[in-house]
Amino acid sequence: MSSSFLLRRVGSLAASAIIFSSIAHATGTYNLQVSWEGQNILDHFNFFDQADPTNGFVTYVNQSYAEDSGLVKTTDSGSLYLGVDYDTVLTADGPGRDSVRIESNEYFDQGLYVFDIQHMPGSICGTWPAFWAVGPEWPYDGEIDIIEGVNMHDSNKIVLHTSGSCDVGGDFEMSGELTSSECGEASGTIGCVVEGQQGSSGTPFNKQGGGVYAMEWQPEYLKIWFFPRPDTSEFGTPMAHLQGGCNFEERFTHQKLILDTTFCGEWAGNVYGDSGCPLSDASDPMQSCINYVAENPAVFKQAYWELNSIKIYQTGGTSISSTETATSVEPETATHSTETNTATEETLLPTTSTTTATRTETSTPSHSITEPTTTTEPTIEPTTTPTTAPSAPTESTSYVTITTTLCPIASIQTANEPVPETTATPTPQPSTTTESAVDAPAPPETMATSSTDVPSSPPDSIIYTAPDSSPSFVTVPTAASQSPVFTGVASKLSASASVIVGALVMILLA
Repeated sequence: MSSSFLLRRVGSLAASAIIFSSIAHATGTYNLQVSWEGQNILDHFNFFDQADPTNGFVTYVNQSYAEDSGLVKTTDSGSLYLGVDYDTVLTADGPGRDSVRIESNEYFDQGLYVFDIQHMPGSICGTWPAFWAVGPEWPYDGEIDIIEGVNMHDSNKIVLHTSGSCDVGGDFEMSGELTSSECGEASGTIGCVVEGQQGSSGTPFNKQGGGVYAMEWQPEYLKIWFFPRPDTSEFGTPMAHLQGGCNFEERFTHQKLILDTTFCGEWAGNVYGDSGCPLSDASDPMQSCINYVAENPAVFKQAYWELNSIKIYQTGGTSISSTETATSVEPETATHSTETNTATEETLLPTTSTTTATRTETSTPSHSITEPTTTTEPTIEPTTTPTTAPSAPTESTSYVTITTTLCPIASIQTANEPVPETTATPTPQPSTTTESAVDAPAPPETMATSSTDVPSSPPDSIIYTAPDSSPSFVTVPTAASQSPVFTGVASKLSASASVIVGALVMILLA
């Protein structure tokens, strides 16, 4: 296992934990429904190998050809590489440059979508990369262009397309610039467009190590955030906040995810002449684009996607427990804990060999609405009880300080010994003397992670006895809701006292 692989996995988990800690929606709880990482992303996508619908100078290839020719592969860091042919010199009147276009084999609706992208096609003349979603019937079911750019692009363009008229020109706070507010057919093929900040796309994006895009798609609005690496500290103002003159729930529905890289075509080719790219025929920018793509294969070496993960959260239902068996990496268990709406902590617990890594993420959304209907930055609050592995026993909150109960025990624990998950439940003998008991408020419930099976119904009390040399009570955490009872040196002292008192009584009676 390479160190870069482990670092990438840990970094991706940490970024996800930070981002997920502060996003939610008032309608319910976001539950993790989809978690695809690296090579297994392809298990959920089909390869499109037909003619390009946007009339690009491209040949989309099938999966077996793409894998055999190296256009699709798993990188040393475990991410998914999706590239183009950068070796072959072509003729301008022949087939276009080999590339891949993948489409999800499922359709999705409203939710929170998180895309961890290590690399996207660079700012290269003739290219038109896109990561987008579209419904079964265009334009009536809508199209959401999450990431898109052409030629020498260095800032992302977020575009929506739908039928009829749908104006989103309301005064909503966003970091991007709304350059076209009409999403419907009334704008032709332009759609409503938000242009993001410089560095959110192309070569500048890649130079900073990629980043994370998050899209919150709800019936009333659509928001998209961009988190450059390593600055994934918190949600702030979205890059795009699109909301307004149409019913988003009706206009954008049943979307499948698509990722592709085409060349020239209806957008990149038509604006090629205004992009600062080489013109072989000033009177025909489209043909100049095709000529450049055909004759300069080496410039497209950086025209590839590299994906770390895709995660989809949706409201309602039950969160999945995403279990993956690692063969070339030591898996991690990510545990989230939240306190009073602050950022979550993520505990990474390395395991060994091919142990399965289980990650369960559940969030509690919460939104407040401000004028006119703008929503605040979302916040995720995991509601599951965090799972932690204590490195040493912690103090209990109830102690029996003096007792004469002497019970059989299954094991003897010391403060420096590991804590077992299961213990025998002794049957206590009737107590003869109890001097005093000290009770303190019960601590939060803690569940230890171990390979040992944990009883589904813990006993009412667990009694442990410390050895004579122990200077204080032995405290052992338990998953039981009741505070455990501990007996230690004090029990032995009280037993000795009973013997002495009994002897005195015998002497007096004699």
